[in-house]
Amino acid sequence: MTGLRNLLWLLPLIFILSWPGWGKSVIRFLAPPGIDSQVAGQVKNKPAPAESFNMDHVFFTQLTNGRRDWQIKADRLYSAPDPAKMQMESIAAEVFEGSLRKFHITSRDGVYDNKKKILELEKNVRVEAADGYVVQSARLRYDDRARKITTRSAVHITADDMDLRGQGFVYDIKSGSYEVGGRVKVQSW
Repeated sequence: MTGLRNLLWLLPLIFILSWPGWGKSVIRFLAPPGIDSQVAGQVKNKPAPAESFNMDHVFFTQLTNGRRDWQIKADRLYSAPDPAKMQMESIAAEVFEGSLRKFHITSRDGVYDNKKKILELEKNVRVEAADGYVVQSARLRYDDRARKITTRSAVHITADDMDLRGQGFVYDIKSGSYEVGGRVKVQSW
């Protein structure tokens, strides 16, 4: 192999074969501003998630036979690692019975499981019932299929004439009965 023609043919071949040695530096250099240089230089072998989303100021309602069961407002809604779940921030949910609002629930964070129809809330959870009761807890779970509100965390329940504290809480929306666990402390006036 002599001559200039053969030398020009070998240059692209040398360029391609030596790419693993210097290619990452070029990728990092050519990455747009704002992209982490570590990420730009890495080759990802993981498949991309099937669905990934992020929405701000979301409002959605669940209807059964044309009747509103509950509705949720969230400042932010985004995908979870499990495709059946949605993660939310700054949540305000309302649970209805017939056409009447039964509960107003607020929380900082939450996850909704679309398959199981379960809303799990945490951080400053507050439930305001239509009959004047207010339930506060660090965590709370609303099971739409069972129509129950539950928590294993400490719970503080207040009303016009009562202050109740305990550990764990189960409220059956269908029957209207509730149960507070742990060492229960009640004050009434």
